[in-house]
Amino acid sequence: MTKSIAENPIPLILKNILKEKISGELTITLTQHSKKLFFSQGILKFAQSTIKQERLGEILLKIGKINQTQFWNIEKILEGETEKIGKVLVQKNIITQKDVFLGLLSQFRIIALSIFELESGQWEFQEKIPDVPGDLSFNIELPSIIIEGMKKVKNLSFYTNKFKSFSPYICVVHPSHKDMLIAEDMDILQILSDHKNTSSEKLMTHLKISEDIFWRKMIILYLLNIIDFKEIQLEKTVDKNIEELLRYYDKIKSKKMDYYELLNIKNSGQLNEIKEAYFSLAKKFHPDRINNSVGSEIQEKANFVFATINKAYDTLSNENRREEYDSKGYKESDQEDSKQVNLKEKARILYLKGKTLYNKKQYWEAASLLDEAVKIDNNKPAYVLLLGLSQMNTDTLRRMAERNLQKASELEPWNPEPLIAMGKLFLHEGLKKRAETFFRKALSINPENEIAKKKLDEIKKSSSKKISIGSIFRKKKN
Repeated sequence: MTKSIAENPIPLILKNILKEKISGELTITLTQHSKKLFFSQGILKFAQSTIKQERLGEILLKIGKINQTQFWNIEKILEGETEKIGKVLVQKNIITQKDVFLGLLSQFRIIALSIFELESGQWEFQEKIPDVPGDLSFNIELPSIIIEGMKKVKNLSFYTNKFKSFSPYICVVHPSHKDMLIAEDMDILQILSDHKNTSSEKLMTHLKISEDIFWRKMIILYLLNIIDFKEIQLEKTVDKNIEELLRYYDKIKSKKMDYYELLNIKNSGQLNEIKEAYFSLAKKFHPDRINNSVGSEIQEKANFVFATINKAYDTLSNENRREEYDSKGYKESDQEDSKQVNLKEKARILYLKGKTLYNKKQYWEAASLLDEAVKIDNNKPAYVLLLGLSQMNTDTLRRMAERNLQKASELEPWNPEPLIAMGKLFLHEGLKKRAETFFRKALSINPENEIAKKKLDEIKKSSSKKISIGSIFRKKKN
């Protein structure tokens, strides 16, 4: 059955051919041209095209096997010949048989890669034993074509619209695929393993890469049948948290809950009680712990509750602010000081800009903006953590990273991410013992954290080395 390329992109049939090891012929019909690809048990054997730039003569010129003069004389050389161009050029000693082999291999790959750029036209796949001339049959592995071809795809909207609300999960990593995946791809698979049943949007946050790079990586892994996508399943424990979150939201908005009630402490509560209550609630209602599939309305309510919890802690943990708050009858005033609101909004905008730069790996620029955000609002764990991560990736600022990562850990003691970052920081400096301490602390918070486990395993396996001279954390030895 003929299918539209716009509604059914060609890479999807390649995915199926690879997965099921299908034999058959893929015919692509364009406005003025056509292409045909022949497959045997999931392997590309032969390809042909009516496009002038994809003919063998043009390819031989492109890869340097014939010169411009020889190319111009091809029609004259082929006059009266019944054999194919490659054979004629060999017979006339213009090129070797090896040159023909390389030319055909390049031609088939170019035709196969060109289909990834197509956004219009029709295609049809017939499952059959392909009719391929024996002397022109090749064995071109589809995974390499898919990986290289997806780099040519400019519009990813078909895939992003189809999978943006779904959760990617690992199916299988075939041994033959591992050699084709770079270290960054393996890191992505590790993140997927650590964050199951997580939306694509949240995974982008964990991976700290741009949306385009994220989706390009995801789609390649999907077409290679390494990952697939599924609807996010909400667990009962998550439902209970959401129910409690909504109760808190309603009470806060109705002004029936003051800061003491919010933190569930007495009016005489001491600082250590305030901290303990705050950490417990912040851990439970942190927006990152609310699944994106619940919808934007609940996400906004989670942000509001979390912001109010932070505000309650900031107020009650400061003696002067607490005294002022108590004097108003324990009820939150209807309007916050407009100057303070403007400052916090400025800090939030700086943070968002810094986050964008960080995702683009412009770490120094990100650190500059995040430093300003933290100066304005230094109790936002997300601001402090991202500042530390940006500094950690900038040679001239690395010395300051430890302090901010440590503070981020103190602000969110349930979050293993700052501890893992500090472990990586010290490991980079050759301080394995200190790095090991932080990785173990991270595991004490989350025993299933694969990154911490992996790093501890690397430290254990590596041979002991001397602490690097000139480390930013140690004085240089004489």
